[in-house]
Amino acid sequence: MNRARLNLAFWLLLASLLPAQEKGDKKDDKAKPAPDPSIAINAAQLRSMVKTRSMDQDFLALNMVTARSTNFADKNPKDQKTALAALGDVFKLGPVRPADKCELYRVTADALGGCGPEAAATLRAAFEQERIKGRAYASLRAQIVLSIGKTKEVEQPQWLLEQALRSPDDEVAAASGEALGNYEQMPIKQAREVCKRLISRYGEVDMKAKQPVSTNPRDPIDFGPQNAAKTLQWIAGKWNATLQKLTGEKHESAPDWTRWLNKNKDWDRKQN
Repeated sequence: MNRARLNLAFWLLLASLLPAQEKGDKKDDKAKPAPDPSIAINAAQLRSMVKTRSMDQDFLALNMVTARSTNFADKNPKDQKTALAALGDVFKLGPVRPADKCELYRVTADALGGCGPEAAATLRAAFEQERIKGRAYASLRAQIVLSIGKTKEVEQPQWLLEQALRSPDDEVAAASGEALGNYEQMPIKQAREVCKRLISRYGEVDMKAKQPVSTNPRDPIDFGPQNAAKTLQWIAGKWNATLQKLTGEKHESAPDWTRWLNKNKDWDRKQN
């Protein structure tokens, strides 16, 4: 009798598990949909449009870029890889779009920023393209940097920090500092190092901008303070915002941030 009851209990338990397993399989199927053949076809079409010498297909390409990035997380991994490769090729193929007419590049960078961590490498490759290295493209590179931050890929903060500290383009340096604001959840040790180096650079620029300039007409002109003031104008608001996000503090100037850091070397995030 006991054996019969045990057998009955076993089969009841097994029966209760089967629907749950079946539901789990369906969930996995939903998480990994079957590859969509149209993705590869559309990727080839996008590349063909981008390569058009007259660039008269750019408007159609813009729509296709948006379509390739829509609901990216819901696509099959193979389709994601195909889509990212095609979007990355927008920056590599065809004639170089003039800096004042590069909407295709800008829309693609923005679209990639919404594709999650998988898109970070594609954006980094776009940023490094020799075709858009000139100063005229600084605004575009700044937009690419912002999109890298939006991916929230965990390996990017160090690279973004180096761009913020070392880029010769004020717009890129400002955007790189701003992009770091997307990493509010980075480990506290890493956040301390990022803030320490940002505040140090912020302070250097601020001090240089405030240096007195000689009024003696015989002295050589020192453009250092003038250039620093320009840099400060670019970075101040964006870096303040990032420092506030990472620390929870509310300071608005380099001297204030420096005083706070000097008194709080091992700070913890303040919850707002």
